[in-house]
Amino acid sequence: MNLQPEFFDVFGVVAFAYVVCVSLFALRKKRLPKAVFVALLLVGLIGLFVDGAIVYVSFLAR
Repeated sequence: MNLQPEFFDVFGVVAFAYVVCVSLFALRKKRLPKAVFVALLLVGLIGLFVDGAIVYVSFLAR
C-alpha cells in the first residue's frame, strides 16, 4: 500500500474541524478563561484552512 503524505492531510482536516467544534462548544460553557478557547479556535481555523487547501490542491483540483 503506497500512501502519499497528502493522504494524511485528510485526517488533519478532520482533526482541525473537531478542534474548531470543541472550542466553539467550550466557549459557550466557559469553564476556562475565554482567551484559552479563542486561541484554540484560531489554531483550529488556521489548521483547517491549511490542511483544507492541501487536500483541495492534492485531491479535488486534479
